Amino acid sequence: MPMRLIVAAICSLALSACSDPKAASEKNFKSAIQAFLDIEYPRCYVLIKIPQTLQAKSGDKRLFDALTKAGVLTATESQVEVNMPFKGKQLESALKYDLTDEGKKFYRAEVEKRVFGDSVGGLCFGKATVTEITNFTEPADIFGVKVSRVQYGYAVSALPAWSKSTELLALYPQLKADVESEAKPVKAIAGVVLTHNGWMHEKLFSR
Repeated sequence: MPMRLIVAAICSLALSACSDPKAASEKNFKSAIQAFLDIEYPRCYVLIKIPQTLQAKSGDKRLFDALTKAGVLTATESQVEVNMPFKGKQLESALKYDLTDEGKKFYRAEVEKRVFGDSVGGLCFGKATVTEITNFTEPADIFGVKVSRVQYGYAVSALPAWSKSTELLALYPQLKADVESEAKPVKAIAGVVLTHNGWMHEKLFSR
């Protein structure tokens, strides 16, 4: 067979392998993990019920103070009625927290259901993008499915300026890591599962 035909055949096989969605490749694993990140983000970093009124002498209000300082919440002086031992009902000083126009851009009313049926909202933002696939294992059969463990990095963009406040970053380590990810991508490990359509992130496969 002429050399040019051999080269053409090799190139054809290489292109076929690259386009095969079931191949164990960086391209396919990157697509599988990106599909998962596209669902996970915007991420609801801060779970909080708003509006909310807290007694002025309530314990830990660091989150409310941080969000107020960042311009996401307003704090208005108010009063609440409380039952005091041996004194009955009394009015106590309180602060009513509500969303600013900036806060409304990112707030979702029902993010998480609680044990007793009520729900809590959250401040959700960010877009994550896979920056690299650093390593992956040879696919192996586990409980009847073919699985590979993938090490990758990702960076998060579309973060509002207020989310980078020192007070908030101190409260949320994951937010801090995501804020820093453009300069230092977040490192993660995920399992990807081979399906009839190609590779899928393990958490999407189990849903």
